[in-house]
This record gives sequence, C-alpha cells and structure tokens, in this order.
Amino acid sequence: MVIEHKNSIITLHKTNSKKGLPVKAVNRTRKSHINSGVSFDYPQLSLFENPPLEKDMISPDQMYLMVTYGGTDYKLDYVNIGMPNDGVTSWIDIKDITNSFTTFETVSATEQKEIDLEFQNEVKRMLEREKKNGGQI
Repeated sequence: MVIEHKNSIITLHKTNSKKGLPVKAVNRTRKSHINSGVSFDYPQLSLFENPPLEKDMISPDQMYLMVTYGGTDYKLDYVNIGMPNDGVTSWIDIKDITNSFTTFETVSATEQKEIDLEFQNEVKRMLEREKKNGGQI
C-alpha cells in the first residue's frame, strides 16, 4: 500500500520487531533515495517532535516514510511511523504511534441522521455568515 500526500510518500509494512525494518525490497530501496538529501547530523533532533527552528533544519522537499506494525497471537502490539535512511538499513527517526489511534463505535441510522442534520445546519450558518460578511466566513 502506498499513500502519496503533498510532499510525502508513505508505505505500510508488517515487521518482526517494534524498531525493526521490513524485509528488503527493491521498491522500498528506490523510494528511500528521496531521503538521501535529509541531513540528520543532530541525533538530539526528532522529525516528529521539534521546536519550529529545528524543523527547518530537517525538512526535505519530499520525504519517504514507512508505517510499520506487528504483534503476536492476532493482537496488535505496536504501530510506528519512521523515516528510513537511503538504502533502508536503519531509521533516521521513528515514532511509536500505537496509542495515537482512536476507535469509534458505529452509530445508528437515527444518530447518523442527527449528525448529518447538524452538519447541514453548520454549513448553512457558514454560508449565511459568508454572504453577510462579503465572502468572509
């Protein structure tokens, strides 16, 4: 699976360990060449948790990221997002996002109608404000 969004290419892979890399593959190695321009000489920096000034030091024009996951006994134990180095032999940076996910219970047809109606009413209010304010919401 490949997701391309703005300046990122993201692929999804099962791994054997939490910090492990996926099995070597030509397509991943080719995509990882995008990251060759990332200068990461500052081990104290993180791609995922930086003050704004540090972000400027490590923001490439385009980047290749991998989401990795795994577990045992049909139970998900970890999900990470990371930037592999050129050649996919190690991580430039990796972040555990296991607890970043939220699950929602399905809503009933009645609840869905209420949500839709609330959304429609909000859109109407925004359009009325926009009309009243000369194009500004």
